[in-house]
Amino acid sequence: MKISLTAEAEKILQRKLASGDYATAADVVAAALELLEARDKSYDERLAALRQDIDAGLASGEPVDGDVAFRSLRDGSARR
Repeated sequence: MKISLTAEAEKILQRKLASGDYATAADVVAAALELLEARDKSYDERLAALRQDIDAGLASGEPVDGDVAFRSLRDGSARR
């Protein structure tokens, strides 16, 4: 497979090779793809947890208007 890189991506790749941490351009690309995959997995896990929290909140009882909830929090904080 052949890919084309932007000038900036090529500079980054060349810096990584010059650092000695990677032997080939393919090694740099492989490491970048591993990081991308890890980032995507982390995002998906955080999103799933957030959806679970939302579902739990919705199932916990009668919803409260957001403005009312924040006003109550501000009023209680001001009294302290």
